[in-house]
Amino acid sequence: AYALHAAAAVAAALVTWQVWRRGAPQPMKNAALMCATFFVSPYVFDYDLAWLAFPLAWLAREALRYGWLPWERPVMVLAWATPALMMITGAIAPVQIGPFVLGGLLWLVWRRASRPAA
Repeated sequence: AYALHAAAAVAAALVTWQVWRRGAPQPMKNAALMCATFFVSPYVFDYDLAWLAFPLAWLAREALRYGWLPWERPVMVLAWATPALMMITGAIAPVQIGPFVLGGLLWLVWRRASRPAA
């Protein structure tokens, strides 16, 4: 479990470094950094996910400005609903969806930051 957590944290740090190194717009840099912070801590609770409001807002602003990319809307809605969904899925099964959704959100940020400026 520690090795898997370390691998996820290193991967998130590398994605963030790549977004910052490429000279992406500042909102995408901020969104990558805030999404990646969830992968560093071994414990993330539903109330910690209020932090997602910022990356979601920055992504939505960029999408409204430059157009929506495929899968952005569904992943963003899923990320917005993750705090409630984590409570529900945690009560039903011993599986957490949080890391998968957060990884998807970080992927959206990376993908948008990798696009040439409009």
